[in-house]
Amino acid sequence: MNAGGTLAEAVSAPLQAGPKTEIPSVDWWTTSHCNLACDFCYGPKPGKDPVERRDDILEALAASSARAVTFCGGEPLLLRKIGEYTSTLRQGGKSTVLNTNGELLRRRLDQGLRLADFAVVGISVEGSTPEVNTGQQRHSLPDDEFRRLVEEAAALAAPVPTAPSAEAETEGCLIVDPAGTVLQPAGAGYARLGNCLTEPLDRIWARVPARSAIINNKRWLTVLS
Repeated sequence: MNAGGTLAEAVSAPLQAGPKTEIPSVDWWTTSHCNLACDFCYGPKPGKDPVERRDDILEALAASSARAVTFCGGEPLLLRKIGEYTSTLRQGGKSTVLNTNGELLRRRLDQGLRLADFAVVGISVEGSTPEVNTGQQRHSLPDDEFRRLVEEAAALAAPVPTAPSAEAETEGCLIVDPAGTVLQPAGAGYARLGNCLTEPLDRIWARVPARSAIINNKRWLTVLS
């Protein structure tokens, strides 16, 4: 933290006027890099990640009211310390979610990663609508076919709970990128809301105009209750 003090001290300062609303979840883009290069991916473009900021971002997330933190990117399993990060957040009472393409999962498990440390593990699958696959139409599936495959996957996963949602119901999210920038999807891009390394995440959250939409869109959190 700049200007002295720690983020834990800063987060204890009074927030802006108005009712305090718990952050339902945060998507942490732990890295912009991936071991694959899927042309349908909507993740960040690979760049030079400021890896020295990761521990400070972890501290900011731990100090926030976020109920759940999703490790995504990029491919989060590229991070050697992901197990340590998960443990830190869980010790703080947060649910942790792993969103992975699955390609490195077996290797990381053999290296000691514990899936039991995550409340939810998500495996990325193709988007269900042509709008998601603009320019990559060979990947597109009719919506009813996609839903049929999702139902089959849910049946195979039973008794593990699932919470399928339509594309329009999952657009709202709060993202922290590798530099600590807090983002919210806005059309084809992202709105920059601030940086969690210079301002407590809850203070940023308090002024997000679409808080209710983000809260309502997190239907998958029902599997954590």
